[in-house]
Amino acid sequence: MKVAVSQKTNNWYYIKNLEQDYHCKEGILEISQLQSNSSKITSTKGVEFTLFNASHHDYIQKMKRSAQIIIPKDLGYIASRTSMNKETILLEAGSGSGFATTFFSGICKEIYTFERIESHFECAKKNIEQRGFSNTTIQLKDISEVLQEKNSNLPQFSMIFLDLPEPIEILKHVTSKHIINGGHIVCYLPSTRQVDQLVDFCSQENSQYFVEEVSESQIRNWRVNSKSNRPEHHKECDFTAFLIFLRYLG
Repeated sequence: MKVAVSQKTNNWYYIKNLEQDYHCKEGILEISQLQSNSSKITSTKGVEFTLFNASHHDYIQKMKRSAQIIIPKDLGYIASRTSMNKETILLEAGSGSGFATTFFSGICKEIYTFERIESHFECAKKNIEQRGFSNTTIQLKDISEVLQEKNSNLPQFSMIFLDLPEPIEILKHVTSKHIINGGHIVCYLPSTRQVDQLVDFCSQENSQYFVEEVSESQIRNWRVNSKSNRPEHHKECDFTAFLIFLRYLG
């Protein structure tokens, strides 16, 4: 896939099929241009474009969505805050559309992701397969049931990521066979009530969870040109969810 950015409108066009001409409202980008190594091309309407190969971030912009996605500002902080790396073995519950899954797949050693809603599972499975990650296993199962299986054949994880409305019901079934001591558990929750309930649960006497941090991430883009510099009004500046970072003590 390649990305073409209009120098006239700043519109971004994500071009998956490079074996045919690409038609848009700003003209036609011909196949010979798309397959060339040129970074500057001109459409049939005389509009100039900047052309470059797509990155993973570009791919996810065009992924099919079946559920609300977690956007890069949150994913990046989660990966940084938990020191996610090529040795990380991640358990994810709530695959959704597979956006977080594919982001983490490019970093982690292995990922096991579970989704109980079939339509979300099918969407996430397709998105994962299209990106070609061989280190990712997705299953149509309820994670709470999986954790209670005596012979689940799951590895011991170094991190758990829960994008679910009731993470407490999952945490009740987590044991030392599921995650290492000191392992990171991250819960993604949109409401303060959910956060209160989770923190109260983890603060009980003899709890096997330590609340390390409750936070949100924000980003503000700027429009910079020769006439003026000013912040952009962008939806990613808005609140998305709370990030609750736990450590496992068992």
